[in-house]
Amino acid sequence: MKTINYALKVLSLAIVLLFVSCQDETIEVIDPTDNQTVQANSPVARLMQRTSLNDGSSDNIIDQSSCSDIVLPVTVVVNGLEIIIDSEEDFELIEAIFEEFTNDNDELEIVYPITIILSNHEEIVINSQQELEALIADCIEGGEDDDIECIDFQYPITISTYDSNNQIADTVVINSDAELYELFENLDPATFVSLNFPVTLVTADGNEVVVSNYEELANAIEAAIEACDEDDDNDYDDDDVDLPIDQLNELLTTCPWIVDKLIVNGDDLGEQYEGYVLTFFENGTVTATINDAVWNGTWGVEATSVGLVFVLEIEGLEDFNNIWRLHGVEHYNGVIKLDFRRGDSRLRLKKNCDNGNPTDCSETFVDQALTNCFWRVVSYNGNGEFSDFELYFRESQTLEVQHSINDGVFFGAWSTSQSGAGVVVEISQLDGNLMVFNSNWTITECAAGRFKMVSGDDYIIIEKDCGNNAGGDVAQIKEWMTMGEWIVANYNDSGQDDTGLFEGYGLDFLENGGVIAESANSLIDGEWNVYRDNSNVLRFDLNFGNDQPFNELNDDWRIVEVSANRIELKDISGGDGTVDILVFEKL
Repeated sequence: MKTINYALKVLSLAIVLLFVSCQDETIEVIDPTDNQTVQANSPVARLMQRTSLNDGSSDNIIDQSSCSDIVLPVTVVVNGLEIIIDSEEDFELIEAIFEEFTNDNDELEIVYPITIILSNHEEIVINSQQELEALIADCIEGGEDDDIECIDFQYPITISTYDSNNQIADTVVINSDAELYELFENLDPATFVSLNFPVTLVTADGNEVVVSNYEELANAIEAAIEACDEDDDNDYDDDDVDLPIDQLNELLTTCPWIVDKLIVNGDDLGEQYEGYVLTFFENGTVTATINDAVWNGTWGVEATSVGLVFVLEIEGLEDFNNIWRLHGVEHYNGVIKLDFRRGDSRLRLKKNCDNGNPTDCSETFVDQALTNCFWRVVSYNGNGEFSDFELYFRESQTLEVQHSINDGVFFGAWSTSQSGAGVVVEISQLDGNLMVFNSNWTITECAAGRFKMVSGDDYIIIEKDCGNNAGGDVAQIKEWMTMGEWIVANYNDSGQDDTGLFEGYGLDFLENGGVIAESANSLIDGEWNVYRDNSNVLRFDLNFGNDQPFNELNDDWRIVEVSANRIELKDISGGDGTVDILVFEKL
């Protein structure tokens, strides 16, 4: 092997001398044994070729295929109106026609013949709808494809090549994705390629990435594979995914969701979880149910640079646990589906509502709903005489009724049972005017945030309210934190265990919002607070200024789990989606 390498180097040197002596213009000749060269089908060459594939998703509203593009201009008939599409901006016109009415059937017909560009940049003439459908039959909506769309090369790129069989060296200038794809597609296995670094790439959000070698190039492309929404759904510009965070939270908590699809690391687990129902509550908890089996967990939505991410953790159902990126929202015939992706994993949920009510209003669902946040009596037999009362259904089966104006507090009891007519909520032991609630109430309208309950000729409607106190949980957490001394039991910074930084420190959380971290040799002051944000997510805010090491903890943490002796906090980076975990435990 050493002899062959030496011969190749001598050959390369001879070629260089030959070109220098015989030509006025010198072509740089690469050393094929240099680790700064690539060959056909090498990992780096494959990444470059995938990045140069044609992205066919921009015109999905016309051809329903993210695997090909239609060459413009093209004539289409949209809901009976013939229009000429000259540029991608005209796709908005199609969308506007589709959205003009919500109760019509949207139809689009293409006037043939048309020319399409395949992912390999090949152009083909299509003469009918049947030909188009046959060509794109294997292009699955939202499916996995080879093209990497979240990063692009900035052209021109200069590339040196060396054909080791024919001993021919050359330099080519690449000006487009099509030229780059063709170079690697036709690259002979005996030909070596070397890029003229530095090379600039541009990410989906417009940031430039300058790389100086193949390792940096591969890292930049691989980091971008899942960094954006590739918009491979058959609509226009995926504008239905641009949801504000509060709208996604509202969607999730309106009523339960059926598991419509679950793929974990490429394995389809749909049959295994068929019929599972997920119910999301405003306080960040979730229950998964199937028949009489129940699992509990937590959920949350975070805004990141790659869009909204959905954090799901259910104890005992690890297949669901992931940091899912919202990939699409589908509305069809009144059915809403949420599509979440993460690498080779996919979770699709279908809204389980019938006229706003869950089709599975079980006793477990009712118990979980009632004990999350508090409830307002919005109607009693059609009037609002009890609208100033807040109902707190405690897990201890105690019913606490508070008057929101005069702060009066009344106590009773509650329980649930299952009857042939549905779930029954029994309320008892209330006094005074509230005695009218002492009865067995059958739930006739059931949603995660609204119940209508009937007893004889009477009915009450209660609606959930997760305000700043959220059923007293904020006050309860503050009370726990101010009782006793705490330590940092775990601090994991994006996968790195940094708990040792806080060894020897005890923390006192004060009622006035101050916090003192003290060790044998140091005393650090900071501030803390517990609150619910605009999305009704429980937050734990910490601020120690610039004092090390506690400035590492400065953040508005999401509360994952809390008890009188332990609180677990989590934060998701808005940049790269990494997770930090902070756990306090009481001494």
